[in-house]
Amino acid sequence: MKSSALAGYARHAALSVLLATMLPAHVVAQQASAPAARPLTLDDAFRLGEPSSDDVRIAQNAVTRARGQYLQTRGSVLPQLTASANYSHLIQNQFAAITRRFAQPPDPNAPPDTTTQVANPIALLFGAPNTITLGLAASQPIYLDGRFQLANRVARANEDVYKYGLRTARAKLRYDIASAYFDAVIAEKFLQIAESSLVQTERTLRQTTLQRQVGTVAEYDLLRSRVAVDAQRPLLIQAQQNRDIATLQLKQLLNLPLTDAVNLATPIQDADMDRVLATSRLDNDVRPSAGTGLTAAGTPGTLPKLNPRDTSPDSRAAVLQAQALLEVQKGALRQAQLAQVPVLNLTSNYQRFAYPSNSSVVPRTLADFYPAWTVALGFSVPIWTSGKLTGDKLVARANVADAEARVHQGQRAASLDVQLALKSLEQAESNWMASIGTEEQADKALRIAEVRYTNGISTQLELSDIRNLLIQSQANRLSAAKALQLARLRITLLRDLPLGSGGGTATAAASGGA
Repeated sequence: MKSSALAGYARHAALSVLLATMLPAHVVAQQASAPAARPLTLDDAFRLGEPSSDDVRIAQNAVTRARGQYLQTRGSVLPQLTASANYSHLIQNQFAAITRRFAQPPDPNAPPDTTTQVANPIALLFGAPNTITLGLAASQPIYLDGRFQLANRVARANEDVYKYGLRTARAKLRYDIASAYFDAVIAEKFLQIAESSLVQTERTLRQTTLQRQVGTVAEYDLLRSRVAVDAQRPLLIQAQQNRDIATLQLKQLLNLPLTDAVNLATPIQDADMDRVLATSRLDNDVRPSAGTGLTAAGTPGTLPKLNPRDTSPDSRAAVLQAQALLEVQKGALRQAQLAQVPVLNLTSNYQRFAYPSNSSVVPRTLADFYPAWTVALGFSVPIWTSGKLTGDKLVARANVADAEARVHQGQRAASLDVQLALKSLEQAESNWMASIGTEEQADKALRIAEVRYTNGISTQLELSDIRNLLIQSQANRLSAAKALQLARLRITLLRDLPLGSGGGTATAAASGGA
């Protein structure tokens, strides 16, 4: 009996030794085969963003399309010249068939006709086995009553509409990249906070268990420690999910493979937004500073300096786009009014015809081609359209009224945007200044509370409260840093951002969500 027990113990010991020697090697092999995380700075994110953005590509295609529409409109009122060449071969001739059917039968008693038959040159036109036609056709509107200048103006305004749309798409992309990058950084930090909190609560549980064993704490304190550990684990899982989701959203925005691991290398406080924007400039205009990072002392760096152009509603890309669209609608109304004005066109058609025989299909000289040249003057005016022209003008007037209302609406929204952006910046700066030193003080208080709790001076409730205050201060500092960086970036890009991007309660919402 003892020998079998000893044999069983020996087998268990051998298996334990084998697992202990194999598992580390297996873990090392897995770590060696795992791809290294790709370092990704905020500068890299801005450089990768625009070339891979579908929204920017769509906006660029819209500008190209508008440029093509301008060329189409411009060409429709300019001279048109078209060349043509045609070859046809006659397989059956209806004139020869008619001649054979209705020809008189020959009289055998009649003397032979010895007169020379004169060839009819016109017969070549109807009986030629081959026909070659070369042609030039030209047309030019003579009287358009200002349609040419109007078409150019409308096409240019339509092109401006999409150019402003491209500016808006590029600015919004930069803001979205910064926001997504900071969200991923904060999610990573929150995961670290959750892991640290779990480690601290587990350490407290071990201490409480020992104290309970020696009888220095009540069973209630032990149960409270166990509940704190069990409650922290779901929070850690949620933090991991939030980190993964934020990272996936950032990689999707940058068109990176979703399975690639990335290492976010730019802390929020150290993000030099001016340098980042310099790597992907929107234009050569002077813009307000977006800041050079948050200093170690906590005081914000270079504050944005605004000029009248930065705060003027008429300088916003969305307002300029609405004004360009208003010009397009005014041009459409003028075109509807000119639809009942007469149009005078001049056309000319020059052709040369050749009728070679089957023995020599290709003409030898230009003299083998017979010329034909026509000139035509066309006049057209609508007389009765059953109300179509009236309907066109009513629709055009309504479109103009809508465009004017949208311009006024955009100007009011732009004025509000500026004020909201400035208020959001002030709030973000105040929150950042208020968060200075709070995290350090809370961390110091937590260390003191742990010593007090270990020595039996304080309660576990006091320790939990201090730990929660530390977590809250860390979250507030991260959220305040993100809100301040985005508020500065919003001021810098506000001229080209969509209407409604002023911020408002964005800072408060970010802090609450954290």
